[in-house]
Amino acid sequence: FGFNKDIPAGVHSLTDEHRQAIFYTASNNGVIYDTANKTQRLLQGHANEISSCCVSADKRWIVTADIGPEPMLVVWDSYTALAVKTVVRPHVNGVVAMDISEDGKQIVTLSRDGGGDSPQIISVWHWMTDSDGPSTSAEVAVGDFQKTVRFNQDDPSELISNGDKRVVFWAVDAEGLQY
Repeated sequence: FGFNKDIPAGVHSLTDEHRQAIFYTASNNGVIYDTANKTQRLLQGHANEISSCCVSADKRWIVTADIGPEPMLVVWDSYTALAVKTVVRPHVNGVVAMDISEDGKQIVTLSRDGGGDSPQIISVWHWMTDSDGPSTSAEVAVGDFQKTVRFNQDDPSELISNGDKRVVFWAVDAEGLQY
């Protein structure tokens, strides 16, 4: 397999009662490899190398994002290999990490550090709506570049992110995204 070793959790099992498959990224493509039939389907649409990916708990939705000029976030149907939602420029400099909620309805993203005066941003997206913007966002002002982000599996209003020195616990409430 020619998968990208630099993406944390970059290989996912898609095996369920209907198929035996895995998902991984290779440069700017996603790959669904059917291990039983030894076939692959390419998820093509990114102009830049994919920097982050995640798969819903029911293995129906694959989400990919990239870093580079005109970055994109794409939600794919893992059974048809078709893009069902595309967000152009989810963050100005792209996405460094993301996760999908247990119910598959929300995506959380961490922006790539823009350097200089551009702060890192965490955003929560209700991707099944018609909106192309996040439902809430906040500046990550903790003094440590955050590299990973995860939803609480039992409560999608609780998130955790971490960098080299700090772990940050987040909550989504009526006021927005707080830590």
